[in-house]
Amino acid sequence: MRLFLMCIALIFSASSACCAAPDDDKVTLTINATCVADSTLTDPHGLSMKDNITAVLSERAVYRIVSVEGGVLELELVNHSNTVQISGGGTYKDPTESRSWTYIAGKPATDNVQGGVSIDTLHGTGKIYINDFMAAIGAKASPEDVQAGSAYGEADMTFGTATGEGFTSQTLFESNESFLKGLYFTFDPKSKHISAHGQANYNLIRKGEDGHYIGTGKLNVSYQVQSGMPPAAPSVVLIPKGDYKKWLPGAKGPDTPGNTITFDVELRDPEGGKAKKKTAQFEIELLDTSSHPGSAMNSPWTGVAPDLKILKANNPKLAEVSPDGQTAKTAKGLKSAGITISSFDGAAMGKLTVLARIDGEDTVLTAQLDSHVTEVSIPYDLDGNTIADAWEEANGVLGKPLDTDEDAEPLGDRNNGDGLTTWEEYRGFLEGGRHIRTNPKKKDLFICDQIGGRSKRAINRFAALTKLDVHHNLAVDELNYTRIINRNRSKDDPHVVDQHGLLMEKFTKDKENYDGWAVEAPGTPRAPGEIGTPKSTARIIIAHNIPDKVTRNIGKSIGVTKTYDYYAPTVAHELLHACNVRHHGERDITVYWKSKTVDGKKELFEYDNEADCNDPDFGHRITAYYGEDVTLIYGADLPMWEKPFPIYMGQNWGQHSGNEDCVMRYDCSEAYGGIFTIITDDGRFCLLNTSREPVGQGLCTSSDGTGVNESGRKPKSRYHEAWAIQGKGNCADQICVNDLYH
Repeated sequence: MRLFLMCIALIFSASSACCAAPDDDKVTLTINATCVADSTLTDPHGLSMKDNITAVLSERAVYRIVSVEGGVLELELVNHSNTVQISGGGTYKDPTESRSWTYIAGKPATDNVQGGVSIDTLHGTGKIYINDFMAAIGAKASPEDVQAGSAYGEADMTFGTATGEGFTSQTLFESNESFLKGLYFTFDPKSKHISAHGQANYNLIRKGEDGHYIGTGKLNVSYQVQSGMPPAAPSVVLIPKGDYKKWLPGAKGPDTPGNTITFDVELRDPEGGKAKKKTAQFEIELLDTSSHPGSAMNSPWTGVAPDLKILKANNPKLAEVSPDGQTAKTAKGLKSAGITISSFDGAAMGKLTVLARIDGEDTVLTAQLDSHVTEVSIPYDLDGNTIADAWEEANGVLGKPLDTDEDAEPLGDRNNGDGLTTWEEYRGFLEGGRHIRTNPKKKDLFICDQIGGRSKRAINRFAALTKLDVHHNLAVDELNYTRIINRNRSKDDPHVVDQHGLLMEKFTKDKENYDGWAVEAPGTPRAPGEIGTPKSTARIIIAHNIPDKVTRNIGKSIGVTKTYDYYAPTVAHELLHACNVRHHGERDITVYWKSKTVDGKKELFEYDNEADCNDPDFGHRITAYYGEDVTLIYGADLPMWEKPFPIYMGQNWGQHSGNEDCVMRYDCSEAYGGIFTIITDDGRFCLLNTSREPVGQGLCTSSDGTGVNESGRKPKSRYHEAWAIQGKGNCADQICVNDLYH
């Protein structure tokens, strides 16, 4: 990139008449610019790279007015100073290596002029030029022997080369009218002084065709131009009440604001103190106010209205307020006034401007915030991306694209995200009438719990097991019949997928698919037994008669017992099914035991179907052992076997297999026995009367069999390890709430 010329070539007016230069023969330009670039690259082969660089420039340049022709000043640089700060770095990983780096300035920027100004005093116009200070300072990676990433290059955050005709054809800003407009300024051409200021913002998002690369960048520029001594005049200032830069918009009902922000507007004398003689009437206006459907992503109401309003109820001293709440006026004769603005949406956005009409004069002054801002962004949003900077900074997403969905916690099935974009998580949700924002780094799940009471403890158990952020106080109309939690949006709002919440209900007799305990009723079409993300589960039905606790016989001798929580693990089990978590296997069966007389002696037989129990050609002889003590035989002559008796039998690698302490493992088997379901004449260990199955309380992290399923256990491993070949077990690594997947 060429450096900016020491003597700036200026745009000449069509008129050749001379025009007086400002009283002062110097022009001072002050520029503050911030450049940020981020890039992320991943591919299916295990390569990942994250890279970011931030550069902040502060520069002051003083020019001597060499000549004036046709009102256009020819300027020569006589003095300048600047400071540049560089920060950032990155990481690179692939299956064979990893490295990291930080960025530093390769050379000082003090010898390079980074910007310039052209001024036409005949028409009262001017332009600011921004050169490529990133190239001028030669940012490089540290340590130097590490090959850095591509945030700077791939995000294309080059500013272009400034010339007398504007930016060259290589610059990104050439076609960005809003950025170029921000670099133009005006002033009173009749005045003997020049005083102007402004700001310009540029944002870039670049995605690779394969979707694996994302590059983002932004440039924020503010500037001031001064020349001559301005005449003494009053000024108007805006003073925020509270911490303006940390304020976030709130949401509630369609007619009830979520929160407010207040400014004082004040007329001041030329010396800077409060006005002593002059008074004014203040005219207030909200510009570019957003109007999103509803007030949050899931609000029951979906109407469209301005998200920021000036309400008469909150501004009793205002003389006039427009019906839409976008403009207002005070009475005349005031030296100051308060302005309260109400927010009706979690992503409310607008700009505040205030004019002061000086009483008895034709003078109209524009109120300024921090000495130069005349259009005050509400909330504070320097990069202009419609998300408050305070929230972005607090959540580590400053500069990220609004449609980013990168929640990484918990790791689960390795698919990042929870179906909610950064913008949607910022706008927020209603939970029991309360507006909440969610964490863009942690996966969220929404539940409308229609049971209450002990179900809250069960949901908390589920949240502790999964490490998800679970929001379970939704009202029915906050979830609504679609169950889409991010449904309130305009077509251009950042969106990845329609993300669903869960509806949890108590069992009543009109419910379908009820097995007596707890079930998930299918939502979107799916194959029988298929598990999926929340979109796949229409509702979770919990029986009212599930006990809080159960006591089980855990020893080989009767009387060695242990008491387990039961209701909470049962509810957690069903909720996990709605988060893509499967059973440890799907092989358990129901068989029928019945006695029949063979050679004058009663024997116990096992049948696959109840209808086969009276057919002499079906069934096979078995021995049923009581519990796991092989010396105690459950006799075939007991009356209970005279009729077909259903037995739920856990199978190897079935629902009862794997880690015995996992809530996804079944605990209702009434017997177990042979290695395969192919029936042979062998024993069946009967657990029917003593209920010897342990009840899982945790979440397994492997397919290994433990406890009663441990390999080598005597008399045998009951059900062996989970069916890993079918992807069963290791339940913690199956968790997925993102409806974009599965």
